[in-house]
Amino acid sequence: MSRADNLGFSRVECLVTEVPGPDGASAPFQLHGSSSAGDFTIWLTLGDTAFPGAGWHDFPPVILAWWAGEVAELLRGDRRCAQLRFMEGPYFAEVRDGPRCEANVRLVRQLRTGEVVLGEGYVPAEEIGREIHRAGTAVLAATNAHDNDDARVLRASLDRLAAVLGERGRR
Repeated sequence: MSRADNLGFSRVECLVTEVPGPDGASAPFQLHGSSSAGDFTIWLTLGDTAFPGAGWHDFPPVILAWWAGEVAELLRGDRRCAQLRFMEGPYFAEVRDGPRCEANVRLVRQLRTGEVVLGEGYVPAEEIGREIHRAGTAVLAATNAHDNDDARVLRASLDRLAAVLGERGRR
């Protein structure tokens, strides 16, 4: 049995409530992922845009730890912008915390000559944090038997994110 078979990260979908942006438009934000026989996929959708693409091959335990840390710092006010980077390829989602906790989300492909925005929408930063936490928790549920460095880092990142979400929820 491969490590991927033990992860059990099978099609985690996290739908965030649609929230109107400044122009009245709204975009659902979803995380998708799967694992089988050592093959990991993770991608997100914002509105109708699959990013970086449906079935994107990457490593969810590592990038979800990165994303949890970035969003925790954003929600604490330690940074103005969180970059949710993928390991494979020059792609990231940029999240900004805005008025009334709305985030401006941009899906970006980084090139040598600059950046290309492939999609954008508005989703509350706290909701993005909660969905990252749910997806990371699903990954950890299957990695508990494999207490490796990736699992420990993800667990610590999710704990920090949960603490920040809890603090903001009490305000």
